[in-house]
Amino acid sequence: MRRVITNILKILISLAAILNLAALFVFDYRIPGEWQLSQRLHMPFLARYETAQTDFILPESESLESEVQPSGIRIEVPAGSIMYNGSGQLDLLSGVYVVNPDGTNAGDIEIKARISAGSSRREKIVTYTAVTPAGETLTATRGLSLGTRYTGPSITVLGSMPYCPEGGAKGYADTLKTSGAVSAEDGFGKDITSRIKTKLKRYDASVEEATITLTVTNRYKDTYTTEVQVPMNATGIVLTLKTDHAEVEYGSEFTSLVYVDACYDREGNDLTDRIVREGEVSTWTPGTYPISLYTTDYEGTRSITRHMTITVLDPPPEEGS
Repeated sequence: MRRVITNILKILISLAAILNLAALFVFDYRIPGEWQLSQRLHMPFLARYETAQTDFILPESESLESEVQPSGIRIEVPAGSIMYNGSGQLDLLSGVYVVNPDGTNAGDIEIKARISAGSSRREKIVTYTAVTPAGETLTATRGLSLGTRYTGPSITVLGSMPYCPEGGAKGYADTLKTSGAVSAEDGFGKDITSRIKTKLKRYDASVEEATITLTVTNRYKDTYTTEVQVPMNATGIVLTLKTDHAEVEYGSEFTSLVYVDACYDREGNDLTDRIVREGEVSTWTPGTYPISLYTTDYEGTRSITRHMTITVLDPPPEEGS
């Protein structure tokens, strides 16, 4: 009987030892981890907005992490795409932080954001990069969704093209910006005329005009391109016409100056009063009349000659005929 009791006591002692070891394992390892997780989840989330110098803990469920570097440092960005409809300023860095391995804010590391093309014109990708003091490059990405108001960039021609000197097509963008001849918008109605770039496509010496390509790219990496005809000649005198053919009423007064679009010298001095017309037009005789127009600057340099045709219409039928 004593032996049986002894064996039972040994079994109870063994069970107590096992339970004691299990309790030590739970309390020494699992419970502190749970306390730490609880502390992270209950840390005031908005405290990170109060000052850049204050350390904070980001709830893991509310952020996306970049690829973690060997040091453990990373970029964290809010989950989901940035939604922007053109109202107010687009802040790509709101809620984006470099986070230390312990979850605190590494506020002294600069983050750069770059927009690139996405799945469609209204869906873009934002890539964040940062370089740590140790030379590690951190990256993270998120989406940028532009609203239905977004139409893409555009260029609008507002007036006649100013003169472009030969060889000056690259710098012609500056001339356009100061002349007010064109404007550009970003797709949300914001002016981006300053972003217009120009390139010579071809030059027709026979009529001393050039085709210049205008290109503008907005901050969302969308590009719009159009072409304009620009006066370009060696004399530097601009003489352009509104049309190369016109019709006038029978017996009306005719003046060729109404068909002149622009006329000035290299310095911008108006030369309209120096225009010479070659060819006569009789508005009392129906038919087609060719005429030519040219001008000279104050030094006697002659401009290119512009040509057009004038058609005098038949007289109106007499009443009762």
